[in-house]
Amino acid sequence: MQADASVQYDISSSRKPTQRTNDVTMESSPNCRGNSSVTRGVQGHIGPNETEQNRRVSHSQEGNDKYPEIPNGRTVQIRSNVQVDVDNPAERFPHNPNK
Repeated sequence: MQADASVQYDISSSRKPTQRTNDVTMESSPNCRGNSSVTRGVQGHIGPNETEQNRRVSHSQEGNDKYPEIPNGRTVQIRSNVQVDVDNPAERFPHNPNK
């Protein structure tokens, strides 16, 4: 089993969608048995400006014939990437928090 779960969020006053990439590569050899790998990540931005978020993940699993009695099977691959843009109009107004 290979799994990747990530969240990319932006809370800003930018009216443009956040430029994002989430490049996930998963590879498993045909005789790979009983292995699992999980990656997770969070990228966040809170502020008045535009932002760019880029993420790259690589899963690779290699097997051998150490346990030939366990049948070969396909590796289950799970990908979940949540991307959220929240408009914060308060960031567009000048303010002085020291007053």
